[in-house]
Amino acid sequence: MLSGEQRVDWRRPRKDEACGILPQLKRERFSRSAAAEASGQRALEECITAGGVALLHAGKEIKSFKWGELDEVERARICHNFTEGDKVRQELYSPLYNGTNHYPNNTECTRLIRAPYNYMVRLDFRDRFHLEESPTCEFDYLEIRNGAYAYSPLEARLCGDTFPKPVQSEGRHLWLKFSSDASIEYTGFKAVYTFKPAPSEYPSVRRLSLSSENPRGKI
Repeated sequence: MLSGEQRVDWRRPRKDEACGILPQLKRERFSRSAAAEASGQRALEECITAGGVALLHAGKEIKSFKWGELDEVERARICHNFTEGDKVRQELYSPLYNGTNHYPNNTECTRLIRAPYNYMVRLDFRDRFHLEESPTCEFDYLEIRNGAYAYSPLEARLCGDTFPKPVQSEGRHLWLKFSSDASIEYTGFKAVYTFKPAPSEYPSVRRLSLSSENPRGKI
């Protein structure tokens, strides 16, 4: 992230530097890549591009990536805290969460939490919740859907640093998606899921016994 104390200069990349070109003014971070090194170019640590003009930031190397360029193994490693988490404690976390690290940019992870039959899922947030804030949570967010699919009814789309209220499924499933854009990352979140007995689908019905005193079965 850029701060007021860090020196930045507007200039075009030199011939020995590689920087991504985006259609809009947008921050993009880069680490050294095999493609850049093979061409004899030095991958820039951070740049903002607009029409080929780059804002270069000289600082420590920051590992980052474009999500579409990663293979399945690397995606699984980055999403592991979210998709697998701690199954013994029934905890899940934002990608690469450890309480202090920021989650990575350009990341998308999904997860389905499934309760046993006749149980519902309850999701509680603990210790920390901080995602990039925006009015409609369009940049970085946690999406929760009440069901087993990406098209199930939307329960919540969460961002910012306000602790969300607990979420409980109506059936056996909660479908979750974590998504981050190309800039501004925070420490993420930790959540605990538990399984609660589902209420009976119908209220208990008293059996009616017919007798000569109550021939029509009236109560």
